Amino acid sequence: MFDNIVGLKGGSELQLKGLYNIQKLGIPFRLNCTLTEQALAQIPELSQMAIETGARVVNFISFNPFADQQGVSRENVPRYATIKSALSKYIDLLETAGIEVNVRYLPLCMLASKHRKNIYDFQQLPYDQHEWDYNSWTWTTRFNQRSSSDEIDETIPILLYDVPSYNGVDFGKASEHGTKEHYMREIDIKEHLIRLFSSGLPKEVIYRQNARLRAEKHCGYVYGEQCAECSVKSICDGFHSDYAQTFGTEEAKPIKFAKPVDDPKHYISKQKKIVIKD
Repeated sequence: MFDNIVGLKGGSELQLKGLYNIQKLGIPFRLNCTLTEQALAQIPELSQMAIETGARVVNFISFNPFADQQGVSRENVPRYATIKSALSKYIDLLETAGIEVNVRYLPLCMLASKHRKNIYDFQQLPYDQHEWDYNSWTWTTRFNQRSSSDEIDETIPILLYDVPSYNGVDFGKASEHGTKEHYMREIDIKEHLIRLFSSGLPKEVIYRQNARLRAEKHCGYVYGEQCAECSVKSICDGFHSDYAQTFGTEEAKPIKFAKPVDDPKHYISKQKKIVIKD
């Protein structure tokens, strides 16, 4: 089935050969699994392989098309409720074996309470040592870096979003999404960096706003009607726009506490991360 999923005859043999090679060299490794309908059926085998081969981390990646992938294909996409039933047992199995488990881009209500520590939406990703740093991601996803163009964009500061000023420092159009200035083509980057650093804007604020930019503007995430009653709405992305257009948002089930939660680390702070020290 792996060969069918990746569209390469003999792909599974090549994958296992590569896995054997890094095992032989003692290189720590993780396994990534994109949660397609076909892949869900292989989660038991994947989990067993992770345990037997000594994987440090297993990442389960839910439907999250962005940039040029949005609206392209919605085939082979499972419902969130189906993902929940497929994952629950194996999150426990993997963690019992000492393997870190992360589930990316899933509404927080789509897993049982004990497994919400494993969910990493855009607001949680900056705290994951094993995922892209947003500042690097900002540069690598720009057009020239993703095309055959000979021109490479110069490095840029992390994108601001909806933070027009801080401590009396005005960021101008650099904080307005959708402008050329926002993509750092018509502003003095050195001057902008000086403003950014002199403002004392906390790094957590910058990264959290960048997370919102990615969810709200880049991917068009939306909330269902029931999300309005949810106590963790402000730390959850909601439903990807492509998913919502395909399946709707009726699966949403509000999580209710005595007070609203506004700390992106509320759940993930309870997760045990696997950190390899030199």
